[in-house]
Amino acid sequence: MMRGGTLELVATSDLDPRLAPDRALVGILRLWLQHRDELVTRSLRLLDYHEADAEDAVANSLLRLLENYKRLGSIQNPKALFHRLVFNSCMDVHRRRRGTQYVSLGELDNEADARDATTEARYHEMELERLLVAAFSSLPSDLRKLLVARANGTSYSVISQQVGITQANARKRVQQARAILRRHLGRDS
Repeated sequence: MMRGGTLELVATSDLDPRLAPDRALVGILRLWLQHRDELVTRSLRLLDYHEADAEDAVANSLLRLLENYKRLGSIQNPKALFHRLVFNSCMDVHRRRRGTQYVSLGELDNEADARDATTEARYHEMELERLLVAAFSSLPSDLRKLLVARANGTSYSVISQQVGITQANARKRVQQARAILRRHLGRDS
């Protein structure tokens, strides 16, 4: 029964016996709902993180399951069945996209693994950049200016002349800035 966009299961005693839900169907739907998030994640991964296609593939998988659940008999490994249905639906989407050109299973899994590695690498790069910006922002402005000048290849003699300090003092201040960055980044070496 639908109320406010939410599906509610009604007790079988409240229904006309002819309308009572099939216990096997209810069981399958409960199992499907338990695995739905991981199925959507798998679908997203297989479909290049295209959300609309992934949701459609999962919905089509559920429809295939509902159309054929009586023929299945007892299901030994429902999770594997659900993943296979989603995988097959994703393959159908790829075939539609590529127009009957077939993709091998290994190729599809390799592409997905490569995308995951690239996505993870991008995430780590963004996280490192965020940490560096935060660490750099924590530096006092005078030390930050000296460190930037040195990082741009400016010699200590030129830096000391521009700021009006000795070369030894310029070296010491750049060293202090680097030490602050190391502490901020958790690298006290």
